[in-house]
Amino acid sequence: MKKQIVIVCNANETVGFGHLSRCLNIVVNFNTYYDDYLFSFLGLYSEDAMLMIQRCYADYKIESRPIFDIDDSCLLIDDYFMTQETLDALTINNKVIVVDDFNLLNYKDCRLVINFRSKADLYQYNAKNLALGIEFFPAPLSFVNIKKYQIKKALTEIKNILVFIGGNDQNNIGIKVSKQLANLFPKAIINLVSRLEINTKEIEFDNIKVYCVQPVLDDLLFDADVVISGGGLLKYESIYCSIPNYAINQTHEQELDTNILENQGLTMDLGMSASYSNEVCRIARDFKNFPKIKQRLALGIPKNSGQKLSNKINIAINE
Repeated sequence: MKKQIVIVCNANETVGFGHLSRCLNIVVNFNTYYDDYLFSFLGLYSEDAMLMIQRCYADYKIESRPIFDIDDSCLLIDDYFMTQETLDALTINNKVIVVDDFNLLNYKDCRLVINFRSKADLYQYNAKNLALGIEFFPAPLSFVNIKKYQIKKALTEIKNILVFIGGNDQNNIGIKVSKQLANLFPKAIINLVSRLEINTKEIEFDNIKVYCVQPVLDDLLFDADVVISGGGLLKYESIYCSIPNYAINQTHEQELDTNILENQGLTMDLGMSASYSNEVCRIARDFKNFPKIKQRLALGIPKNSGQKLSNKINIAINE
């Protein structure tokens, strides 16, 4: 009989889709190496989020019971709104794994804390098991081939740029950035991913293609010579795939994380979205350094990072 893991997170236009995306990446990786588990999801999900779940993991169910009714289960929690009181209550009779970013709670009774941010090992977590640092990034399995292709690709000019500020583009700058890029690189294709309904008359440039938010960005990442992200998960996905990437951060926490990665030569910081002007013009100046940047990116995240994380989860569940 298969064991069950309950994924606790939210995904909608208010909180964005980053928490669900990384949970799904964890699920798909884990299920590849340990297939004796079933997964259910508990949270507030939009229609787009439900589609993401369905496409990434078809054999699922959505939990309708209150979180406090869950007992004798394994929980994977990725929720910024989790309180200490709720977490403590859940750890009494459940095996709890937490995906965390900033070490704001006490995780002493959790089976495992996952924080794949760079330099996360500097945090003083007190959980029973830890998976800290970029080496545990849960990369989608399909990214292995993208990484291999991007490392070998000879980049003589910028032909393709991916722009995705996130499921919640707080300042609606995706279209603004895309127009600036289309003007700066008139021969390049600018692929803009947005949850907004954008009028084609508003685009003004023939080299901008608009895509709705989608569960996976494999095809767009495969072709991308440059990625512009909102400072969240896509930043790490670009690093794994060895694609030069720039972050326009939506929160100060994201900016702090971006600064750490920039100091390692793994991303480039374009500041905060609230005060953004025309910082993408930097890309043209940086292009001559792209070969060195791609060499650093190739070593930024190990190819087997998802498997390493899956092994940690398996140990934590079964100890």
